[in-house]
Amino acid sequence: MFDTSYLIIQPTPKGDFYSDWQDCREQIVSLLNKTGGRIFKLNIFVYAEDIENFQVKKQFISNALSNIFGEFCPAFAILAQSPERPFNLNIEIGIINSSDLKIEYRKYKGFPYTIIENDNCKQLWSNGITDSNPDLSTETSSIKAFEIVRQMLLAENMTFDHIVRQWNYIGNILHTGQKDQLLIQHYQIFNDVRNAYYSRYRSIPDFPAATGIGMDFNGVAIDFCAIAYPDEILIASVNNPKQINPYSYDQGVLIGTPAVGKEQKTPPQFERAKLIQYNEISQLFVSGTASIIGQETSGKNDVKEQTRITIENIESLIARENLLRNCPRLIGASPDKYKYIRVYVKYNEDIPVVKSICSAYFGNVPINYVQADICREDLLVEIEAELSSK
Repeated sequence: MFDTSYLIIQPTPKGDFYSDWQDCREQIVSLLNKTGGRIFKLNIFVYAEDIENFQVKKQFISNALSNIFGEFCPAFAILAQSPERPFNLNIEIGIINSSDLKIEYRKYKGFPYTIIENDNCKQLWSNGITDSNPDLSTETSSIKAFEIVRQMLLAENMTFDHIVRQWNYIGNILHTGQKDQLLIQHYQIFNDVRNAYYSRYRSIPDFPAATGIGMDFNGVAIDFCAIAYPDEILIASVNNPKQINPYSYDQGVLIGTPAVGKEQKTPPQFERAKLIQYNEISQLFVSGTASIIGQETSGKNDVKEQTRITIENIESLIARENLLRNCPRLIGASPDKYKYIRVYVKYNEDIPVVKSICSAYFGNVPINYVQADICREDLLVEIEAELSSK
């Protein structure tokens, strides 16, 4: 597939958001000069005291990015997820290394997205699809986000079938409340809306690789990668032998009450990983992975143990024998080279110990650590990754 790399930009901490941003800005401009502007996406993680403070910082960064990139602005998301302290923000940047690829920067209803293509393949990268109104319900926010995704795909002659990787950021993901005598959880509401869109607009039986993770404040945001491909490109879902597929979870591990008119709660609809292969070059999107064996949480109240089990789950998932079991047509080298890793940690004070374990295991790989609620109350860490065979 396309040759990409990732960088994690962190400021020299000065204790002030605007000073930290200026440091990051200078690094972005320097990177633009070095790469010739071949950036395809940015994810910006921001610490904010409250929703009002976050909205101010988000608007400031959006304006600053417009000034930096002008009409050639790549997909970007500004997320209410705190980076490891003492940073006020940090930035993940995706870079296209191949000079023979065509890159175009487009917008749909104000949301910038990136198109990467050659004669055989087209990728659409979009980040931060969200509604700016923090007062919307989780259901309304989810519907608005999915509807923008649908319309953006249609504008590029694509559908939900083409999405291979999706990131779902759900504000206060674990929050539960009562509505019409039903116990409602934000994550469950999102899963119901996702199911409604997939059922209506996705015609293939499997799902994208995905992450479902919390944000500090209410709202929903979606990032995604969609690929339009000829028949010679192989795309396959990859199961984990240690884990039940999330869409097969029992009702007992899902929180809340079935939505009105439904007999059962909708489970999370995503694959453990997605394998893509073209001309013996392969790529693997690893979904957000946690300390779950079967469908039950392991290592409760022990962040070290959960981190260890999560890494073992990823090892099991990406092992060549497992890839061949899920995709016998895989040829050439396995996607065993990590491009980037993102680690979500529930409690900021646990980041140093998680960082120590991950750094020792993964070595010299770009790794970003952010604080966020995981999709279960008893989960303390979640890890996602992208790998390639080259």
